[in-house]
Amino acid sequence: MYHQHSYNGEKSFVCRICNNGFAQSSSLCKLHQRIYSFICKICYKRHSSSRDLKSHQRIHNGEKPFVCKYKLDNSNLCDKRFTRFNNLTVHQRIHTGEKPFKCEFCDRQFIQMSHLTAHKRIHTGEKPFWCQICKKRFARSSSLIRHKSIHIGVKICRCKICDNARLFHLDFYDTSTYSKLDGN
Repeated sequence: MYHQHSYNGEKSFVCRICNNGFAQSSSLCKLHQRIYSFICKICYKRHSSSRDLKSHQRIHNGEKPFVCKYKLDNSNLCDKRFTRFNNLTVHQRIHTGEKPFKCEFCDRQFIQMSHLTAHKRIHTGEKPFWCQICKKRFARSSSLIRHKSIHIGVKICRCKICDNARLFHLDFYDTSTYSKLDGN
């Protein structure tokens, strides 16, 4: 049966997880077993490889093996530490001034592809994130998250002491050291 399907392109076995079609039933679950077979024993987050799992576990154990050795002045090094090598690479671009990702609309450059992707939405008008409650659309996921707080009875506030933003159910917490953020 598989041999016949491989010629006519028929994929009669459909995965209930992703709705992808497969020519043979044995291929059906292999994709998802491979993707999620490495599980964190602390938070149960699933990973596609042992390398990804090991990198993720650094969040829990505080290990930051990747160190910036950029020389700041005569004798001082930056010495900032990171859990992931790619985060170190992006950080080092701050020191070198490298901005490898260029906008084709306005020639503005960015240190990260994700920053370029978000920036390009200014030009295209794309708003891929939308509120499932009121259908309002947003160009950035962070804007959607902040917006959703109006529907679920929480406020996002910024600490007047440390400048961190937090979500609060205002009925339960003392927010006297916090100021409301715009858009709330």
